[in-house]
Amino acid sequence: GAAPIKYSNDNGTTFQPGNQFTNLPAGTYDIVVEDANGCQDNISVTLSNSTGPSITGTTYVDPTCGGNNGSIEVNVNGGAAPLTYSNDNGTTFQPGNQFTNLPAGTYDIVVEDANGCQDNISVTLSNVAGPGITGTTDVDPTCGGNNGSIEVNINGGTAPITYSNDNGSTFQPGNQFTNLSAGTYDIVIEDANGCQDNVSVTLSNAAGPGITGTIDVDPTCGNNNGSIEVNVNGGAAPLTYSNDNGSTFQPGNQFTNLSPGTYDIVVEDANGCQDNISVTLVNTPPPTFTVSGQNPSCQDNDGVITISGLDPNSNFDLAYEENGNLIGPNPKMSDASGEINVSGLSSGTYENFEITTSNGCTEIDNTIINLIA
Repeated sequence: GAAPIKYSNDNGTTFQPGNQFTNLPAGTYDIVVEDANGCQDNISVTLSNSTGPSITGTTYVDPTCGGNNGSIEVNVNGGAAPLTYSNDNGTTFQPGNQFTNLPAGTYDIVVEDANGCQDNISVTLSNVAGPGITGTTDVDPTCGGNNGSIEVNINGGTAPITYSNDNGSTFQPGNQFTNLSAGTYDIVIEDANGCQDNVSVTLSNAAGPGITGTIDVDPTCGNNNGSIEVNVNGGAAPLTYSNDNGSTFQPGNQFTNLSPGTYDIVVEDANGCQDNISVTLVNTPPPTFTVSGQNPSCQDNDGVITISGLDPNSNFDLAYEENGNLIGPNPKMSDASGEINVSGLSSGTYENFEITTSNGCTEIDNTIINLIA
């Protein structure tokens, strides 16, 4: 054609000197070219829209335990490959449609295709909080036994919650640990998402009472006048005491009016902890003795009455009647053979000999001794 050539995309209605038409929407364009002589040629061109990408939805996982473990997967239809994806409103892009290791927050998702067409959506991830230990209810073991316990109180978390008292080595479904001895327990709780909280609990043994000794008084003279006093250290008050192996208890540590025999002493504290000891009381019998006399000589002042059969080298009180008159009681000591000799006696009638031991036991011998010069 004869220059200049001009161009029209509206079937010759308007012309332009250049051969490029830009910023065109989809549609059919009737192209006409015309030279300086008015000679023309034409062609029809149809432009179709190249649809951009469309976000059809997202699959997201909220972060747990306050961590950076959330994720967003973007689902898209259409768009000219390759597609790229942004979770910061288009500041940065990545080739994949999955965003991982995300903390809680709002993410402005943008998807862009090869033509620069975009679609966007906003996604908010919320933290799924883990469980929190609010406290424990602890019972110390007693008596050195394995009877302690820990109950764990918690808030929050995703069920089911499991519990450990060995720093997470083993878990159980219940929040109570029983049959525990004294020691330190590393408590860990874990929810269905693996979120954990922990606390350390120390149980101390509540020691039971310990019998340090007894003060025993044997019964005397065949009477029920023995006693046992129990001395104790430790234990949780109040303490109670038994002398029949725990069949009956009393609040006081003294047992009185006891007869001879073996007593199984048990002391028990408020926790049920016990200690025991066996105590045997032996009767101290009244004295046994015989009385004999040796007549005085003609001087009538050297008669002797002999008390025999007593404990050797022991102290006694001796009383007797001489011709109906009470003599004594006077302190006397037996010799190595267990005899007491009353000398310097004159003729007369001696009777009702009464011996009293140092512990108060008294025995009377009614033998009548007639001394004759």
